[in-house]
Amino acid sequence: MTCLESFSIPMKALHTPDRTRARRLPVLIDMEPLDIRREDIGGHLMEYSKRDLSHQSDALKAFLGILSYFKTKNSWHHFLGNPIHAKESHLINAWYHPEPATRRPEFPSWSWTGWKGALKLTSRDNPDYKLQLETKTGKLVSVHEYIELCDKSQTPDMERFVQLTGKMINVQFERIHRTSDTQIARNSSHNGLTLKNGFWAILPFTNDVVSYSFLYRDDEALKEETGFTLPAMVLETGIHSQNHITVVLVLRKKNNDYERVGLLRMGNATKPEAGDKSWISDVETVVYKDASGHWSKHAPICKLERRVWLKAAEEETIRLR
Repeated sequence: MTCLESFSIPMKALHTPDRTRARRLPVLIDMEPLDIRREDIGGHLMEYSKRDLSHQSDALKAFLGILSYFKTKNSWHHFLGNPIHAKESHLINAWYHPEPATRRPEFPSWSWTGWKGALKLTSRDNPDYKLQLETKTGKLVSVHEYIELCDKSQTPDMERFVQLTGKMINVQFERIHRTSDTQIARNSSHNGLTLKNGFWAILPFTNDVVSYSFLYRDDEALKEETGFTLPAMVLETGIHSQNHITVVLVLRKKNNDYERVGLLRMGNATKPEAGDKSWISDVETVVYKDASGHWSKHAPICKLERRVWLKAAEEETIRLR
């Protein structure tokens, strides 16, 4: 008899909450990675992020068993707990928090280990930025070069930051609450839209249309009220991907470096049927306002590369801690 055979698992535990399929593999969440047939390392990461650890400093140590299994089985390596692969997209910054999280200062802000809170993965297959790592001797290496060194058992001592080169923009934010008496809350509600409570990025879409995108913020301690501006880097423009999803990493300057604040995820609103169906909910996370003040969840026809805010972006190289 195997270990799994010694457990009695009710039928409802084999179903996913939002689907009617009964062929879900039996997984004992608190004992992963018992279910070694599950080959999706991202799924393990999302499940693991929901756990409430007794000691937050053990966030990486407790996940090393899963990373070790995937290294042996599927040639995955990791950088400070972030899975990387020679033939697949890495998971560094390829995630967001559906709800604000709590900072773990002993880990970098760009790593999932730097936050206590459930996370979800986002689009990462068509990056529009370059990521490099730095050794303690000051040498910059690509992710693929780092993997090659790991394969040769020549893993160097690494700095804890990552270097990003990509299109940078400054983003204005507004705090919106559905029950508040702000003009935005009143006008959007009048147009039949229900906006999600929280911080919204205001980005010029065309010359006469502005887009509002919900900020999936990492830090629950973000206290700014309204009218503040933060730097951001475009991780994916959406131009080269099939579903045309745009991903923007929102940052905060700290001395000469940057820290992660959150993520913007914008679907293809000119062709909503091509977007990510998992985004559908009773509240909007991307809306548009024209010059007359009319609000809509659909954008006017506009080539993605001609979005006003994207045309204003300038390439920069930054260090993210």
